[in-house]
Amino acid sequence: AAATTTTTTTVPGSNCSASVSGTAFDRTGWVASTNAPSSSADAPANALDGDLTTRFSTDQDQAPGMYFEVDLGSAHTFDALKMSVPNSPTDYAQGYDVEVSTDASSWATVAACTGTATPQTVGFSAQTARYVKVVLTAATTGIWWSIDELNLYGAPVITSAAGWGVVPGQANTFTVTTTGAPVPALSLTGTLPPGLVFKDNDNGTATISGTPPSGARGSYAVTVTATNGVGSPAVQYLALTLGAAPVITSASAWGVVPGQANTFTVTTTGAPAPALSLSGALPPGLVFTAHTDGTATISGTPPADARGTYAVTVTATNGVGSPAVQYLVLS
Repeated sequence: AAATTTTTTTVPGSNCSASVSGTAFDRTGWVASTNAPSSSADAPANALDGDLTTRFSTDQDQAPGMYFEVDLGSAHTFDALKMSVPNSPTDYAQGYDVEVSTDASSWATVAACTGTATPQTVGFSAQTARYVKVVLTAATTGIWWSIDELNLYGAPVITSAAGWGVVPGQANTFTVTTTGAPVPALSLTGTLPPGLVFKDNDNGTATISGTPPSGARGSYAVTVTATNGVGSPAVQYLALTLGAAPVITSASAWGVVPGQANTFTVTTTGAPAPALSLSGALPPGLVFTAHTDGTATISGTPPADARGTYAVTVTATNGVGSPAVQYLVLS
């Protein structure tokens, strides 16, 4: 509360009459504070306790510069704030700014509003911040400032991967995950691979599951959309590659001739063509080169007096099933 405050003068696209519904953010661990002379009975914590019969109140007339501040404990992404005061319906903020900060020192103003009634719901561009503050900008006579409950809401974000390798002939399940408050509803447009179906789980997740035919191949692109009534819907283009998991088909041992040029080819199967990598130390003079066709070469000329046994690990991945791992012994 005593930190130096700097604020911006731009209010980008705020909506002082926004509308939200559903469950707000979990406020566990949030800490509220104020610079107003509220009593212990009207402490700031009352606005975060989930009980509309308790309240935060200034216990005096509203004045410019009075604020109510919340430390969220960690950075959250949100784009709506709601203040409710149903039990003191004239005690809503008559004029106020909403400010956010990552460090409680430098503040950005994201909304500037004139209050008209309770509840007061403010929408603004999505912000990622740890601190949020409501600052009064208008004076009143005979009207205190009270908040029975303060909540934050966030527009949906799709957090799961944008690509998925599907294994034909096997049961597959992919989970679409999201963040946002209220919990987003999920929908899908486009054609899924044969044998797969989409289901919204009504908890901010959805599943794509099923068993494609064993001979199915190809790539499919669908669009996943998450909406929760706050901000803009989240849209993700999900690519599904229908193929076979990688298998390394070349030998797991190789005899290297010192003092001569040597070449060993790592071969694989899988659809799409697997990408190959190697870990471990090769014999001196040899190098590993991966190609785009599902093969790789180990080649070079070791010193004529080189001797010994070397063990390396070759890994093949193609986004379908689990990576193939082979321990290759070079003598």
